Amino acid sequence: MTKLVLRADRLIDGTGAGPMSQAAIVVEDGRISRVTTQEELAPGETTDADVIEGENLHVYAGLIDAAAYDFLDPAKKPTTSAGRKVDFSRYVLAATRPDNRRGLTPEHLATNQLKLDAKTQETVRKLGFTAVHVLPQSRIAGGQGTLISTAGVPVREAVLSESTFTEFQLFAMRGGSNSNSAYPSTLMGATAHLRQAFLDARRYSRHWKLYRNGAERIERPPTDPMLESLANVLEKNRRVVFRAHSRDDIHRALDFCNEFDLHATLWGCRDAYQCIDRIKTHHVALIAQIDFRDEPKIEPNTNSEKFTADFKPPSRVQEDRK
Repeated sequence: MTKLVLRADRLIDGTGAGPMSQAAIVVEDGRISRVTTQEELAPGETTDADVIEGENLHVYAGLIDAAAYDFLDPAKKPTTSAGRKVDFSRYVLAATRPDNRRGLTPEHLATNQLKLDAKTQETVRKLGFTAVHVLPQSRIAGGQGTLISTAGVPVREAVLSESTFTEFQLFAMRGGSNSNSAYPSTLMGATAHLRQAFLDARRYSRHWKLYRNGAERIERPPTDPMLESLANVLEKNRRVVFRAHSRDDIHRALDFCNEFDLHATLWGCRDAYQCIDRIKTHHVALIAQIDFRDEPKIEPNTNSEKFTADFKPPSRVQEDRK
């Protein structure tokens, strides 16, 4: 058994309790077995243990990145399931295929798309993040997130929770292998597309219940992982996160959730302050996406003999913008 004792001037455990002064942390076989004060540390606990003296240092609990997509391999993008061939002698060309699954991969597991390189993990870990919640993106129904450790171990050991939230985003899908005219290529189309998928999932769930209960003249329904995943969302067996940045994105996501009785977490939330009353009333959880950019430089105004309307804002205004 390997044993490590870490002494620190102050410990912040992340529970909301006050800092512990002169703390001692006992680690056995890679796991924290005891947290106490140095005064209460028994003499025998340091026997055969590596002791790290953290004088004038603070120890705090590892941070969790609540939503990220940095560890996803772009070469392993989710693919929609194959649909039926269309009989154009029966269906008009303008019709939407009954099993159009473009942008709908709620059954996709981010675990199967992970790409963990030691350098990136080390960078994130040095910033204080010991775990990252990886969520898929770029789809109307992107798939299921996963919680991983940044300890630098192989994927099979790094995954702490294989399936977490199912990610959704209402946006106009354009580009990629499909042409811009492929449905849904508009925001209205994407909303209708996802709504129809949830309605199909509701019917799919009812069909299976009737079949399992032995209802007469009910044939066995087909196995459909996509509809099964959405049915789990409707039955509240899986948590939901909607990616929404602007005020309209947030209202649109909340309206959709109200329609299908979904209690979703919002991810992004750039303009959440503009609809804070609704968010507070409905107790909506938020995952704020923060981008710490380089600090802007303050450029002084210089005298010039040229007459121009182009001038820099006053220094005080530039400082306020920081």
